[in-house]
Amino acid sequence: MGWMINSSENPFGDYPLDVLLYDGIRDKDLSGTAYLDSTSLGFDEADVIYSTEGNGSTTTEVISLDTNWRAIVASIGGPASFHIVFHEQNGQRKSQMFTVSPEQNFSMSATPQMSPGSVAFEISDTENWGWAIAIASADAPINIPGQNIPDGICPPGCPPLP
Repeated sequence: MGWMINSSENPFGDYPLDVLLYDGIRDKDLSGTAYLDSTSLGFDEADVIYSTEGNGSTTTEVISLDTNWRAIVASIGGPASFHIVFHEQNGQRKSQMFTVSPEQNFSMSATPQMSPGSVAFEISDTENWGWAIAIASADAPINIPGQNIPDGICPPGCPPLP
């Protein structure tokens, strides 16, 4: 059974829950915190060079990437913003990679190809919804719903192209 209840509706405590019943175990035995698995965002798990996930705002450690790469970022809800912090010889440079508005639910995006270098990720998740980031080589296959549809292809039942 799965629906979200707020803290005033929770019979087990004063915190919100994602599920009431899971495999016969009452939700009071589960954390109730939404979770994204960063290794299953859209890259094959074997292709993932780096991955991290969490809830709340944070800045990741600096990672060094020696190949061209792409990142997939996902957020359970908004507001949230994701920045890449490039660590270069003359300092740091920050670039926005993804934003989620307060009205949005789960959403995800992939970056364009990035050059090798040292980077960190700055995540602002003030409502503690949860987020995940995965990095793979730029030539790794990627599978994000809605982004792998070839131009001019229409799924069964859609209107014909003009």
